[in-house]
Amino acid sequence: MGRMKESIEALQNSLKYNDKDTETLRLLGVASGITGMQLQSKGLFAESAEQNRRAIDYFVKALDVTPNNVPILYNLEVAYRVTGQIEKAMETNAKWKEINPEYNPQKENQ
Repeated sequence: MGRMKESIEALQNSLKYNDKDTETLRLLGVASGITGMQLQSKGLFAESAEQNRRAIDYFVKALDVTPNNVPILYNLEVAYRVTGQIEKAMETNAKWKEINPEYNPQKENQ
């Protein structure tokens, strides 16, 4: 987890220069979610839950800047599912599918 921590710190530092950079916010959300999964696998459930909450916060902040960003909406959906917020996950799923029903999260560079 050391490299992930370093990555998160570097991304957080870059937000000091542009706190509305949606790609940085998205990457912070993804990194926080991955950290949450790693902590959960070690039985550190409270710490995992905190990282998952952070992931959601980063995705929501990114969507404040670009509300119809489908990849970020998809990431938010996944974060809601991981945290057991199924209703919110379903709402988010419906939103990104309405915006771009052709989006395939398994494909890169859409």
